[in-house]
Amino acid sequence: MTVRFGADGLRRLGELMSTAAPVPDALLDRDAVPAADAAGGPALDLQEPERWLWHPAPGGSVPLAGAWSDPAQYEMVDDARLRRRLLTTPPARVGDLDPEEQRLYARHSADIAMRGGTTSGVVYPLAVCELAKDRRLRNVGGASAGAIAAAAAAAAELGRSTGAAPSGPAPTGRLRSGFPGLADLVAWLVQADAPDDREQYRLAALFRPAADQRRLFAIAVAVMRRRVWAAPVAAFAALRWFFQVALLVAVALGVWSLAVVTSSLAGTDGTWVATALRGAGLLVGGVLAVSAVTAALLLAPSLLEPLRRRRRVRADLSLTTEEVNRLQQHSTSRPRLGLDRKGDGGGLLVVALLALGSAAFLRPYGAAERTVAVLGGLSLVLVLLAVVGVAVLLWALRARGRSYGLVPGATPYRAPSPLDRLVGAGRRGDDTRPLSTWLSDALADLAGLTTAPTAPTAPTAPTADGGRGDAVLCFGHLWQGPDFRPVPEDRAARPLPEEAAVRAAADDPAARLVNLVVMTTDLSRKRPWTFPLDPWRTDAPAEDGDAAADPLSLWFDPADLTASWDPDRGGTDVLPRHVVDLMVDVTRASVRTVPRADGSGAVTLYRLPQPWNLPVVLAVRISGALPVLLSAVRLYRLRRPSRVRDDLGRLVVHGRGAGSRPVCSQEPPEVAEELWLSDGGITSNFPVHLFDSYLPRWPSFGLNLGEHVPGQPVQDVWLPEDWQSALVPADRLGAGLPALLGAVLTCARNWRDNLQTAMPGYRSRVAWVRQHEGEGGTNLFMARTTIAALALRGALAGARLRVRYADPGQWDRHRWLRLRVSAANVEELRGRLAVARPVYGDVLDGGAPWLSQLRDGLTGDPDLPGTDAHWFAPDVDTYWRDVARLLDSAGEADAATHLAAGVPAPPPRLSQVPPV
Repeated sequence: MTVRFGADGLRRLGELMSTAAPVPDALLDRDAVPAADAAGGPALDLQEPERWLWHPAPGGSVPLAGAWSDPAQYEMVDDARLRRRLLTTPPARVGDLDPEEQRLYARHSADIAMRGGTTSGVVYPLAVCELAKDRRLRNVGGASAGAIAAAAAAAAELGRSTGAAPSGPAPTGRLRSGFPGLADLVAWLVQADAPDDREQYRLAALFRPAADQRRLFAIAVAVMRRRVWAAPVAAFAALRWFFQVALLVAVALGVWSLAVVTSSLAGTDGTWVATALRGAGLLVGGVLAVSAVTAALLLAPSLLEPLRRRRRVRADLSLTTEEVNRLQQHSTSRPRLGLDRKGDGGGLLVVALLALGSAAFLRPYGAAERTVAVLGGLSLVLVLLAVVGVAVLLWALRARGRSYGLVPGATPYRAPSPLDRLVGAGRRGDDTRPLSTWLSDALADLAGLTTAPTAPTAPTAPTADGGRGDAVLCFGHLWQGPDFRPVPEDRAARPLPEEAAVRAAADDPAARLVNLVVMTTDLSRKRPWTFPLDPWRTDAPAEDGDAAADPLSLWFDPADLTASWDPDRGGTDVLPRHVVDLMVDVTRASVRTVPRADGSGAVTLYRLPQPWNLPVVLAVRISGALPVLLSAVRLYRLRRPSRVRDDLGRLVVHGRGAGSRPVCSQEPPEVAEELWLSDGGITSNFPVHLFDSYLPRWPSFGLNLGEHVPGQPVQDVWLPEDWQSALVPADRLGAGLPALLGAVLTCARNWRDNLQTAMPGYRSRVAWVRQHEGEGGTNLFMARTTIAALALRGALAGARLRVRYADPGQWDRHRWLRLRVSAANVEELRGRLAVARPVYGDVLDGGAPWLSQLRDGLTGDPDLPGTDAHWFAPDVDTYWRDVARLLDSAGEADAATHLAAGVPAPPPRLSQVPPV
């Protein structure tokens, strides 16, 4: 299905914001439909009553899309009382509803997981709006940039479920609450409120580099804006002064050397000014010649690719040349799609200009002088590359001091410099908020928060970074509603009476009003985490000093999150100051000053707030920390002393303390270990598994991103069937080594997510939104016509999921498939338990005495834990008997091998996996 693009897509998006239309007419580019299909059949008529998917249900109407700005689109049912019960009843209390209400509850509920990707914030909002017309979002999850869209969707659901319907447009710089606010977000990105047609690149404007990284970031901007001529200037400006001096000296020496050598070859002499000008001309001509040859070699593969792609498309679709031209003209928001040479005109022009410039400078000289000039130019280019390479290496080796990234997230606004304007990064809009500040305000708006969620110490005036500072969305708001107020925690983070309700929601996700889960990656411990974390148990040290007594307890240094906390230190602006103030206010009782584990001094730390007090923007900022572009976030854990023994069981002593007291590992008694948290997409870029269950009560949708497949230029959105799990198109591997290395990295990161997506019962509920080259990736400077086309593709993906699962037959088919697969899994588990049961007979018969005897007689470790769950069963008298009865009941059943026979492929496996 080809979605409208270009100026037509932008116009249509503006129309659909307030009005609804039948899906094919609203979103699809009907001119892209071929005159006949590949098999020679008749043309597809989108108006046929029998058209698949979009036909009206019996007694129903034609499915509509659009009107995303209208709050009435998200009411789901006509009965206001029933609507309130559906919206405000968490899954744990669904038993309070009568049977008919429970049926409607499941019918109008959904979970959703979102894949990471730079364009996710553009693609997903309208997809979520389409789903929200018919479904109440119970669980929302995402990773990387998908976490931003997931948080916005969860906040919008909170705004719809607990807030008043917005009336009228939002004030300038604000979003309405609920899902109309998501539509406002898309309208803001496409500049619907702009007085003229000048591109403001509002998405890119959110990514503001640190003050000492602006010149380096300018290189990335020049590349994204494809201003090749500006990249060398930005690169020179980004170098330290001594590298710049080295380059200038190298140029001066090159000029003079060429002048002397070529003057000797030509037998000429003159003033030093004439000699210098002669050398400069030769050097410039030589550099231009080398650059022209290099550019031609680099562009050769892209110049030949359109010819190969045209042949491949024609062969795959069995179409004529005229039909291929028609398809590629209407297949994307980037017309021509590289199927001809027009897209490479810029590269050809650069090569031609370099060649002409070289010829112009070298024309007055002889062959020997030209040869020397080219060799001199090549030498200078190699020197330039060497100097730049050393500078890049030094920057990379010192990246830790910059938090391993260019953009912290909350850098205060600075007026564009001449270099910013040169590379195309200058601002034209009037919104000066950076990413984290804008995101914090947007989440509060969508959720309908209007007051500060903490003590009166929280700021209420506009902040220095342009943020409002009057409200911060916490996970507790999503769990309990806008009336949630954080309660300051004590030193041990012990349960407080006033926290009983929110702690119950922390222990049971089903008790939450909206459950948001985002993936993050702990680079220091090489593992993923999901935020919100589990509530921490206690701050009291373990009886034996075990370092793992409280492994989930995290700490933070406020200066690592906002530079204004300690101006003399020069920290990092990851979050706006008012968000960090909130975190400090609720954990002020737990402040500690402890030495760093690396011996670099002491650090003053605050405990990371309990999950309900944690600002959502912090979890989202960590999850979306795209390596190098966005800085990683530094947190800490406190490592307590641990005993180190040699192979003979003796304590290792590494010194003597006061009074000749032996000092054992490790001293000091408690140290702070750095933990660097980064992009959740490093470990799981599409966490489609987050909310899955063996027998789901409602659908768990997935929104996925992918590239257009060669030979399928008209399929902007793909919603496959379950039987198509083996038809996922394979990516074409490039010819170079970088393509291989990129494929290796992608496979290592995403193989588990990819396989999970292909499982029976998953594939048919995951919609793919396909992108073309230049859309997404690290391209922040997308034209608003491109943003509009991507947003419309997302709307189509959401509409397809909504319409498919509104059909009772489709949902019944899905339930049957999940029942079929789960029965096979349970039967496989039963068989394993039945076979292994005899091996554990002595354990179950011996009970607690057997366990005590084992512990007393166990050798090999003098430091066994004294009070640990590894050794003590629950304090229930019938524990051993109940375990035996459970295993016996599983083993007594007759083997029903037919339950697992013929299960849909690939057959899933039931296994124990670590929690994240």
